Amino acid sequence: MGLILTAVALAFNEHRLTLSVCLILVALPDFAWTVDVTVAAITGTYPIGATAYMFDPEIPKLVRLFSYQHVLLAPVLVFLLWCRGYDRRALPLAAVLVLMLYYLTYWLAKPATQVNWVWGPFGQEQSLLSPAVYPLFAAMVFSVVFLLPAHFLASRLLQQGRGNQ
Repeated sequence: MGLILTAVALAFNEHRLTLSVCLILVALPDFAWTVDVTVAAITGTYPIGATAYMFDPEIPKLVRLFSYQHVLLAPVLVFLLWCRGYDRRALPLAAVLVLMLYYLTYWLAKPATQVNWVWGPFGQEQSLLSPAVYPLFAAMVFSVVFLLPAHFLASRLLQQGRGNQ
């Protein structure tokens, strides 16, 4: 999703709000993905468990190669927003997008695929909440754990773009 939104933002003259939404959506998850795949490549263990597919020969090489966009996207977004400045309106928009994504995934994906962990954390089905309520809970947790810290960091570090000074 972050890659698609970044392409849209670049198509519309590097739209600052869209780039800002993309950054807070992907910065921390992509960092975690990068740590997971790096540690797995070095030690063979997965601290998060999100990248086991990267070492599965059954997964096509092109799919695994494309997954390396997780390493590059956040630094590209930071550079673009360093030049333009972070738009603080990104947080509520990103939170709504996460909620929509979680429910779309819940409705469209099969439980066995565990896409975006909408059936439970770490690829395990959860049983504490109703399956229809869990995506709301997961979206709220994602927003607090990933979006808020990324928003606060971006607000501090990318406050005013170099082109706006």
